[in-house]
Amino acid sequence: PTATESNGLRLWYRADLGVTKDGSDKVGQWSDLSGNANHIGQATVAQKPTWVSSALNGKPVLQFAGGVNLASSSPLDVHAGSSDQTVIAVIAPAATQASWSTIVDLSSGPGQGFALQQDNALTNRYKLWWMGNPAGGWKASPGAPTTAGIGVQVITSVKNGATASDFVNGAAQGTTTVPATIQTPTAILEVGNAVGGGYAYAGQIAEVLIYNRALTTTERQNIEAALLSRYVNPDL
Repeated sequence: PTATESNGLRLWYRADLGVTKDGSDKVGQWSDLSGNANHIGQATVAQKPTWVSSALNGKPVLQFAGGVNLASSSPLDVHAGSSDQTVIAVIAPAATQASWSTIVDLSSGPGQGFALQQDNALTNRYKLWWMGNPAGGWKASPGAPTTAGIGVQVITSVKNGATASDFVNGAAQGTTTVPATIQTPTAILEVGNAVGGGYAYAGQIAEVLIYNRALTTTERQNIEAALLSRYVNPDL
């Protein structure tokens, strides 16, 4: 498929494409559609997410619960040296989450990479977290509040220099100051939990896109409009 914006796209997962699953719809691999071969997978049956057809506007999703996850088999160079970033996730979260529920994690614990993660026990309020370089404690985007039971939500976090902004379905959620330079490790990436476990996400994920640059406002809006059309409102 052709991405709405391909410049700087480091990984792209879609539940309707690139999914390898067994006869019980347990997902063993989620292939990266960006062209960078940043695939993620799971060999243990009990830890595989479930592929669900026609879940959101007739489109499939991956269902996560109980610590299931998909992870890269080797370290990934997601940042490619850049301290700027845009992370977009299309999710329908469950009502109950673990503290620090994690959608995407680039070895934030062992490698000080980024994490799209719930703000501790503030259920379904997701922030993009980074460690500055030099390290000076974790800093995060303002927070994207999502809600269970209302269907899909498109959450976007943009880091542009020392400024971070969050959006839900295209609506701005705030801006904050973050370190201009962050840790950019080549590290294991995991979807649905933190690397090392303990911070499982519960709910559905339809799509994840990660860019190693700050998208412009027009680029971001174009992508969000395409995702909302695909998963929420076919008349957009």
